[in-house]
Amino acid sequence: MKKDLTKFKVYKNQSIKDAIGLIRLNSCRCIFVFEENDYIIGSFSEGDILSALLKGININAPVEKFCNYSFSFLNDYDVVKAKILFKRGIPLVPIIKDKRLIDVITLSDVL
Repeated sequence: MKKDLTKFKVYKNQSIKDAIGLIRLNSCRCIFVFEENDYIIGSFSEGDILSALLKGININAPVEKFCNYSFSFLNDYDVVKAKILFKRGIPLVPIIKDKRLIDVITLSDVL
């Protein structure tokens, strides 16, 4: 069954508050940040949220200021590689083709 990828997706100009709502919805502690053309540009995790809040940033600030532009991803659905990333503490693994999100691998997918 194909996943609803909208719950893993926030646009760079959306607020940290919007991102928090999506992270609560997907229960994976992370989402991915996109440009308006639907190209993925980064990840945004609970750790990024805490870092922003500790700096006194308003939760209405855009996620693009605090997202991780250097994030791990796969180009195909490879459970073995995903398990390695999960062991490194990455909570959600995106599968990307041509800068577009085509699927995600969650920890529950590999258990």
